[in-house]
Amino acid sequence: MNEAPWKRFTSDQLRAALLVDRPVVSVAAAGAGKTQVMAVRYCACLLRDGELLGPERILAITFTREAAVNLRARIDHVLRAVLQAPVPMFPHALRGEAESELTPAEIDHLARCLQRLPGSPIGTVDSFCSALVREHAALLGRDPDLHPPGSDGPEWKACRDDAWRRVRAEMAAEGGGDLLDLVDAHGEWPMRGLIADLAERSASLPSDAAFASDGDPIPEVLLRRAAELAAIPAALEEAIATTQAKNQGGQAVRQAAQDYERAPGDVASWAGAIGGLKAYGSEPAKDAIRRLRALVREPEHGANLGLVAAWRGPDEDVWRQRAERLGRCVDRFRTALDAAMAQRGLAGFAAIAHDALRLLDDAPKRARLTARYRHVLLDESQDLNRLQGALIDRLRVGVHGAENPRVFAVGDHRQSIYAFRHADPDQFRGWERDVEAAGGATAPLGMNFRSHPMLVGAVGQLFSSPEMAEEFRADTVVAGKRAEDFRVPGRMVCTSVAGGEDATAAADQVARTVAALLMDGRRPEHVAIILRTRRRMRRYADALERIGVPVDTDFPGGLYDAQECHDVESILRLCLDPHDRFALACAVAGPWGVDDPQDRRLMVEALSQDAASAWRMIREATAVGAVVDAISPVLADEGVAAALRALAHDPRATGRYGRLPLARRRLANLLALAEE
Repeated sequence: MNEAPWKRFTSDQLRAALLVDRPVVSVAAAGAGKTQVMAVRYCACLLRDGELLGPERILAITFTREAAVNLRARIDHVLRAVLQAPVPMFPHALRGEAESELTPAEIDHLARCLQRLPGSPIGTVDSFCSALVREHAALLGRDPDLHPPGSDGPEWKACRDDAWRRVRAEMAAEGGGDLLDLVDAHGEWPMRGLIADLAERSASLPSDAAFASDGDPIPEVLLRRAAELAAIPAALEEAIATTQAKNQGGQAVRQAAQDYERAPGDVASWAGAIGGLKAYGSEPAKDAIRRLRALVREPEHGANLGLVAAWRGPDEDVWRQRAERLGRCVDRFRTALDAAMAQRGLAGFAAIAHDALRLLDDAPKRARLTARYRHVLLDESQDLNRLQGALIDRLRVGVHGAENPRVFAVGDHRQSIYAFRHADPDQFRGWERDVEAAGGATAPLGMNFRSHPMLVGAVGQLFSSPEMAEEFRADTVVAGKRAEDFRVPGRMVCTSVAGGEDATAAADQVARTVAALLMDGRRPEHVAIILRTRRRMRRYADALERIGVPVDTDFPGGLYDAQECHDVESILRLCLDPHDRFALACAVAGPWGVDDPQDRRLMVEALSQDAASAWRMIREATAVGAVVDAISPVLADEGVAAALRALAHDPRATGRYGRLPLARRRLANLLALAEE
């Protein structure tokens, strides 16, 4: 029987879950259990005092489809936990009782809600807008079967290509124009990228007529980019003066300065180099490099805007004319892009959201639509762009004099990671600031139930510096579990590394920590270093080797790209399909193939024939066929782990790999993964 999840809630979680009689904004730290809180709140909304709501009256919006599936599953779990209890009970905050027994009518209502849950409106902002637009397709002049193209798929690229060709052709027919002048001045591909990017950014704003980047009108953007370009020579001089020529960071700064001096007007040639500089050296040197790097934000987009910003002189009238021309290009490109998608029965997410916003801006339609939903639950609110935020605002405000939906918005502006999709976390901060004045409440969730308390404490220490204290508010994030609540044995080492962005210093610190663990009696196979990218593996391997610690790693592809793993994989693939030509080629050079792995004659001769003939030839000439016959029933009856064990202990494999410690370790690691 499932335990009711609210029984483990803190007082803050209970407040966020059960305060359903008003709008609530909840700032939730990482690992604060917000999905579980949302699931319990959903059920609390179904059981409002004096009215039993159906799931169709509660709109739940998540940021991704996976999150929507997860939330629906959590709600299902909560409903079943209530209904399967010997005495169904649920906390009713509005009654002032901690928990009360449900009436037969409430039990029957929850049972019906559970049956209707699969069809309830739980999804992303985009799916909500799409459903709304399909419902009113005739009114909006849309195809009711519209579907958005993938953001990087062939349909989307074809639409962009068509739109660009259409705008170019229109302006050429008109005898020239804004776009052709820009292309002649700066080249087609830079301008194409800039205009397409500005069109995407402007589409994420609530107003169709807003041509903006970073939320600012184009004239202000160009002026800011021009000021940044003008400041680069002085910033380069400062960085050169504070860095050492022998230092890696100093060398990169001097190379960027040479690129700039060679062609200062060719922004695209040096903007990327400056934007990618790493902060090495002393603290003054790091600060100088960071200030220089801050002048070139978003290398590609910044470079393209810089091309326009550097064009002609810093004359105010020229700036305005340039911005207006660029704005007209963006406007025409967006119109052409919408037309190209409409021809294919497509509509971009932004176009669909704009249609939904137009519906909500019409007072009679908004009154009908907002009356449909009694509650709105909004997850990851900090990652909404301004257009999506405007949609939520329309639902929040509703219609004057009517009972409007009660919005529960959960998020954390510090966790906003979708700036590249034009997320605006300041919207959520504004909701948090204004909710109490609008008759709502705040319900912060500061306890982290996911991470070890040592890790939570270390993060709090790292971010408690005076310059970050107000923004991060480390005192609001506390550990929700004790160290003994974690079942994984071992210890956690939390440390900060002196050296800032100097990755070598971090690698050396990690190597010293690993050496200390080994000296304390830890076995080497119990120590793993997990890195964000494979490119860093060599740096950490070198640091370990410098202090005499043996390393088991594989460059560049990881464990699964090791030859030993390919050898056993080829046998498993041949068990499933003896005509797999890739597996045949690999198996011929493996332990069960030819004696000399470098002898390619059999492989070339066999694979020059059809697959069936190749398999017959390799069976006759090597032991591959025999081992496939032996392993196939093991794979079918006992699974992959048993088949791998049999291959690893086969005499031909031990004969090939037994003298190679690293190969033995790789096979052992592969077996451990298969067992798990």
